[in-house]
Amino acid sequence: VSVLTEPRWFKGSLEDMTSVRLCTTTTEGTSSSSSTRPAVLRKEFTTSKYQITEALARGADTILLIVAVLPQHLLKELIDHARSFGMEPLVEV
Repeated sequence: VSVLTEPRWFKGSLEDMTSVRLCTTTTEGTSSSSSTRPAVLRKEFTTSKYQITEALARGADTILLIVAVLPQHLLKELIDHARSFGMEPLVEV
């Protein structure tokens, strides 16, 4: 599930992502296994490690990285940071 969290241009929010995560988790007190529930993607102009950590804390399984807005060295740094949490980022070319 792709969740827009960018507030200025797309009117999204981190609360939207938290709501989606809660809606994709069972209400019986246990989470569905990752193989039976859809992955939650934070769709944002991600430009910092903080945003990746924030996405994880708010329930995202992965994040979007846009090649056109990131210098190559920062793209690699952000990919490595996401992977350190077990996320496989979606890289848009």
